[in-house]
Amino acid sequence: GDVYLTQRQSLMLRTNYTDGNTDTTAIGNTVGSRVLIHNQTQSAAAHHSYLTPTKVNELRLGYTRQTEDDSFLDPPLLGNPAVNGEVGFLIVPGLSPGGFLGFLGRKNFQNNYQVSDDLTLRAGAHAWKFGSSLRRVQVNGGAETSGFRGQLFFPTVGEFLAGRPLSYTRNIGNPFLGLRRWEWHTYVQDDWQIRPNLMLNLGLRYELNTAPTEQYGRLPAQVPGDHNNFAPRVGLAWSVREGTVVRSGYGIYYNALEMAFLGLTRFNPPLFRSISAFRPQLPNLAGRAADALPSGLVVPDANTRSPYAQHYNLTIEQEVGRMSSFSVAYVGTSGVKLPRTRRPNGGENLAQAARPDPTVGVVNRLETSAASNYHGLQASYNLRGGRSMNLRLAYTYTRYIDDVSEFANTNQRLDRNIVPIAEDNLRLDRAVSDFHIPHMFTAAWSWQAPWAASRWFGGWTLSGI
Repeated sequence: GDVYLTQRQSLMLRTNYTDGNTDTTAIGNTVGSRVLIHNQTQSAAAHHSYLTPTKVNELRLGYTRQTEDDSFLDPPLLGNPAVNGEVGFLIVPGLSPGGFLGFLGRKNFQNNYQVSDDLTLRAGAHAWKFGSSLRRVQVNGGAETSGFRGQLFFPTVGEFLAGRPLSYTRNIGNPFLGLRRWEWHTYVQDDWQIRPNLMLNLGLRYELNTAPTEQYGRLPAQVPGDHNNFAPRVGLAWSVREGTVVRSGYGIYYNALEMAFLGLTRFNPPLFRSISAFRPQLPNLAGRAADALPSGLVVPDANTRSPYAQHYNLTIEQEVGRMSSFSVAYVGTSGVKLPRTRRPNGGENLAQAARPDPTVGVVNRLETSAASNYHGLQASYNLRGGRSMNLRLAYTYTRYIDDVSEFANTNQRLDRNIVPIAEDNLRLDRAVSDFHIPHMFTAAWSWQAPWAASRWFGGWTLSGI
């Protein structure tokens, strides 16, 4: 809804609600299994504008909510617990594994509350802009995977038929957390028309993203706050001569560290422990179980900071005749303090006696020590052929280098591509990024039929990309 309150004031109100359910059967090769996946999004926003010839003020209020819930409807366990104990996942070499898949069991609920205000003032050759935003982020959830229902392993089909399992493991604890964070951002900017052919853009931004906390104080580890996130911006547009324009810019852009990064500490004691039994007896599989060696521990590095990137560019635009133009640009980005996961005590396949600390298993250290570099050459040609023909050609040549392209979203069985090749030589990981695309070319055109006066052939346009 849009409401014009006065000639200078307007109000926009918007709300949105979506709801989806997916009812799936025979999950994980289990006859009779059933999972209901429920996804829901909600949003509400209000936008108030106040305009005068020299002033514009925009006030925004917003709320969004996203939910994701995978409910095991039938059955939560395999078979009859009175006969075979509590089993959520079954492994028998030679047969398909049975049970609930690892990516199910999610219960995630995220709420965002935000208020922001932007004020633009024009005074002579200057256009000033000021703004602030305050955001409250709530992330509740986790995943109660099959490991919390017990995993049973038989070494052979024969042992399975005889009811003689080799091992039984089960996770015990609460995999759900309620993470909270405040985000306050503010900025000032000046677009200064120094001369008719020269404009300078100057700006300074400050971002404060508080260290995540847990709703009930259950975080076993914490990261330090980062309170010096000042981000300068500078840019210019210079008309060197008629038909030639030079544009350039530089800026620092911060990114709030994903709360899921710290949320992995939910797998640490005392919130979480794992039991293991060798040659367990049915149906009391946990009867001979003992606490397993702590493994999959998550330890945030004390030097964790907010990731940021430096963006810089230089563009030259040149008219070619009256109807076309050509531009060439260099675009670069340097990312620093990017998140990564290291394994200082070795991975899952390392013998326990060979670990630096044999009293624990795998240890995941969360760091912001990675970096990336992007360099791109961009060239484009535009033809504006009046009403009949328009053409755009664009080519980009890039080189994208990084230490790691993704960060971990679990504490065990990490993808080999996101952990260091060698803990004592991190330079081995610096290489072409997973997202590297060296060459990109696009062409787009539109042609309007010139027979405008024709009843049958006028008004037609042919376009393509």
